[in-house]
Amino acid sequence: MRIVKVPSSHGSTGPRKGCELAPQQLCTGMKCDEIPVPEDPKEADTVITQRALELARDRPLFIGGDHSITHSIFSAFSQEFDEPAMIVFDAHADIAPENGTIHEAMNRELVESGLIKGERLMIIGLRKAMPQEYSFIGMNGVNTISANDIRKDLRASMQSLGTFLGRNRDIYVSFDIDAFDPSIAPGTGTREREGMSEHEASQMLGAIIGCNCLRGFDLVEINPNLDTSGKTLALGSRIIEKLFAEW
Repeated sequence: MRIVKVPSSHGSTGPRKGCELAPQQLCTGMKCDEIPVPEDPKEADTVITQRALELARDRPLFIGGDHSITHSIFSAFSQEFDEPAMIVFDAHADIAPENGTIHEAMNRELVESGLIKGERLMIIGLRKAMPQEYSFIGMNGVNTISANDIRKDLRASMQSLGTFLGRNRDIYVSFDIDAFDPSIAPGTGTREREGMSEHEASQMLGAIIGCNCLRGFDLVEINPNLDTSGKTLALGSRIIEKLFAEW
């Protein structure tokens, strides 16, 4: 596994700036590569995509940074694998009816550009989406497991995840820390109540790691400036430790 820092905040604005600080803090005491992120967003997209393409077969773990990095990284992933799939842990659908590749519209852009088929995309932990986003999900066959689904019946949610894993062989995972409940992950810019617990996420990550189909991973949207307690960074570190131990 290769750990790669991607200190980008190109998808963040105003008080949400600060995600670029997380990679350095999460990588303390570990050997990590780094992708230098240019100030210009378009140049940054090119640089991140190119480096991600070089690392695509090395089981890379990219540590962001905000969620805008995922579009660049998955663009590379889609070039390297014939039928790429993606699992996104996120409170939000990120299918906003907007143009461009900012993270609020990331999943829409990936599907509409042909980088991924809707049925090969799964969003886990979803609990905030606009009606237009739910319509897009239905029309394009995007798979979802909401935070409410998980809370009501973890076993059934695990079965849904298992079905998705069984029909995809090359999977990229993007983990937005806001998939968790804010009580355990307050250090993120778009907190949503009634999120996932650490136990629930750990069970699902364990299944993904165990399927022998995980090819790449990113951890994004941890903002140290928004959590003086440090609990969000600690939670992110435990995710990294789980990947170290099991992947």
